[in-house]
Amino acid sequence: AKELKAVNIDPAALTNFTKLIAFDAFNNLMLQLARKTGIQTIGFELAQLAPHNLNNMGPLAIVLKLGETTGQCAENAIRYIKYLTNGLDVRIVRHENEGLGEFRYTPYPPMANTRHLAEHALATVRSAMILLLMDESIVPRRVTFRHSAPDDITSLERHFGCSIDFECESNSIFFDIGLLDIETMGTDEQIANIVYSYLEAEIEKLSQDLTMEELVEMAVLQLLPSGHCGIDLVSKAVGVHPKNLQRQLRAEGTNFSTILERKRMETAVQLLTETRIPANRIGQSCGYSSATAFNLAFKKWSGQTPNAYRAAQQKMHTQNPA
Repeated sequence: AKELKAVNIDPAALTNFTKLIAFDAFNNLMLQLARKTGIQTIGFELAQLAPHNLNNMGPLAIVLKLGETTGQCAENAIRYIKYLTNGLDVRIVRHENEGLGEFRYTPYPPMANTRHLAEHALATVRSAMILLLMDESIVPRRVTFRHSAPDDITSLERHFGCSIDFECESNSIFFDIGLLDIETMGTDEQIANIVYSYLEAEIEKLSQDLTMEELVEMAVLQLLPSGHCGIDLVSKAVGVHPKNLQRQLRAEGTNFSTILERKRMETAVQLLTETRIPANRIGQSCGYSSATAFNLAFKKWSGQTPNAYRAAQQKMHTQNPA
């Protein structure tokens, strides 16, 4: 309880699913536990300590059962997660040409050092796959993390049962795409209607507390990884005509271009801090047309080039390791 209060988390949130935990507070808790215990993979270890049954996931256990196929179940679970937080982007990506499905987990910037949350999340997804498919022999094709590798990855390799790559562009689990099309026992329509009504009411309640700027930020962060993040797509995502969107943003003292640029920079900062992805590729993933355009934009925003910023962060991390 003392550790929870130190990062502004109500201890009651651990047993009450209606109480929400701030994403940055949860991340700070993980970092604090890692420092105190000296366990580099604390997020993964905590995921392993949790009882491996669907009921341990609270309301998510019900949502996972609402689908005719495993893919539908997964998408419903993702919808539920997005209703509860704007602190991360989770999605299923189909790579038809490679015969792969991908579960991708991306904490939103400007959150720094989210390695423990990423390992906790993907370890939990792996356990959920086994429980949902009721087959322990099914293993992912590969797993990737954005952060650098811990000193010992033996327990991670044993849990995932496949190759694990670090310092990659995404926190992802890749698996045979056919696993998304396995038929389930089906959805109880009455239960489904109750659950969906509850979720819609909750998201409507949350949306009422958000400004247009906050809604646009959420949409930009969801669309940015796709490389297509223009005002037309963002307007469609928030359900407002582009002209009305700009009008509401002006009333709040901002505009779409300002928000887009800020979120691009925050995303770049996170990737430069947490990964070794080359700066030019980071610029591309943030929507810049060239390395030169990214360098100029980043230097104007931070006063440093991307590579200089990364070097300074690495030096700081070496002096003050998490």
